[in-house]
Amino acid sequence: MKALSEVKVSYGLLNLDVKVYPLRSKEDKISFNGLSECCKNITGLKRYCKSCLKELAWKQELKGFKVGKNEYIQLTKDELDTIEKLENGIQIIKFIKSDEIDLSLLDKVYLLEATNSISKKLYSLFNNLFAELSIYALCRTIIKGSEHFSILRHNKTGLIMQYIEKIDGLTIDTKGTYLEAEYIQLKEIIKQSIGNFNFDELKPIYATKIKELIELKAQGKTIELKEITTERLDTNLLATLKAMSKTEKKIERMV
Repeated sequence: MKALSEVKVSYGLLNLDVKVYPLRSKEDKISFNGLSECCKNITGLKRYCKSCLKELAWKQELKGFKVGKNEYIQLTKDELDTIEKLENGIQIIKFIKSDEIDLSLLDKVYLLEATNSISKKLYSLFNNLFAELSIYALCRTIIKGSEHFSILRHNKTGLIMQYIEKIDGLTIDTKGTYLEAEYIQLKEIIKQSIGNFNFDELKPIYATKIKELIELKAQGKTIELKEITTERLDTNLLATLKAMSKTEKKIERMV
């Protein structure tokens, strides 16, 4: 796998050189190009002025920060260049207890790989101490000129970096009324369903079917169009839970 970047991880006088690898697999991701109805060829986008409709080059030097309807603070490329560009790297700000970070704040996942013998020693020390002390390193990270806050954490495969993304403070009502019998029934169903995590068991349904569809089209076969139907939701929760419980026990006996 090609590294996204090569940077230095720094903390005080300590520095280690690492390669940064993205860990999100694209194996089950399906993407399409838009094709024109006329020539069945790939479509493109044009950039134009929404005021006079004049066609423009894709890259524009003039930028605008929106402050109101059709009102922008204009900034030129030269004005933006007066701000010093940040140097790529990962700077450890401080260490924090791992339970202080809400998992919902963590975004993209990257694996770090040390690139020389001195860096490998520091890398191993950090990785083992993160695990022993149950801590994360809180970092300021600049990758390809883009600034993020991130954490470094222990993983059995090596040091993992994840971006920290601020989330909106959305408040929702989580309190619903239920019967004690519904609570007990669902609790038993969940307890019977607890198992070990194995990523190989997670097979995407939609992406798999899309690949099968593409294979059929590649073979020149006609796709049979079907009417989409939806199942009716049973509003009797307790009856549904009891039916699920019977199904779970039947599956358990079969296994």
